[in-house]
Amino acid sequence: MKTLLFFAIPLLVLNFGCSNNSGPGTNNSNALASGSAYLPLPDNALWTAHITGTDSEFDASGSLSQTEQTDADYKASLGIAQQRGGRSVFPLFSFEQNGQITNDGNAVGYGFSADSEVLGFNESDANDAATILPKTLSVGLTWTPAPEASPIQCQATLAQHLSSFTNKGGTSYNDVIQVHVTYFDSSSYQYSDTSMAKYSANVDFYFANGTGLVEADVHHFEILKFDRYYGYYSEFQHSIGSGTVYRKN
Repeated sequence: MKTLLFFAIPLLVLNFGCSNNSGPGTNNSNALASGSAYLPLPDNALWTAHITGTDSEFDASGSLSQTEQTDADYKASLGIAQQRGGRSVFPLFSFEQNGQITNDGNAVGYGFSADSEVLGFNESDANDAATILPKTLSVGLTWTPAPEASPIQCQATLAQHLSSFTNKGGTSYNDVIQVHVTYFDSSSYQYSDTSMAKYSANVDFYFANGTGLVEADVHHFEILKFDRYYGYYSEFQHSIGSGTVYRKN
């Protein structure tokens, strides 16, 4: 399920089941560590995650055309630090279930830390980076990761701080924050005579202090695209899905 993988793993690009199925969480009102403590970026690291979810495809009339189920392990990795936009950044790679690297072997995004803040971008210019986790955190804090990306609407809220949290894989972590993210992008483009695209998502991310992302619950994502190429042919895509990814190592 490439679409679910796109939302669930690449936190560094911030583009991204039901959380009430996760293990018990205990609220904690103590002071929080900085953003970079909850999303450390280790050099040349490899992670395994398990993904479950459903992706449904609909035709132009609104009828269900196919449903794809995913229940499998996937991998993601951070490469060796490199210089982009005058910053030292880490490339993020993801892999298919068969182990083949996605995106033709290219990075799916880049991440870096600056003054205890964690940022990410999916282009070559680090100056266009989005704020994944701010330096100073508090329960109820809301931020717009990339305000300059308007008209894209994306908002993140630190929903709660948990002294303990057990992900869907049964692994327990201490000192965890839950970040709720909503994303909406409706745009048009110029290479066809009629075109439109809409992307939306509603996701909860769980970060453990000193570990990083331990679970992402994609409550809903939707992609709606239509292109008509100067009367010759048209393309239509409408996908709706949900799912969960949890860290295994």
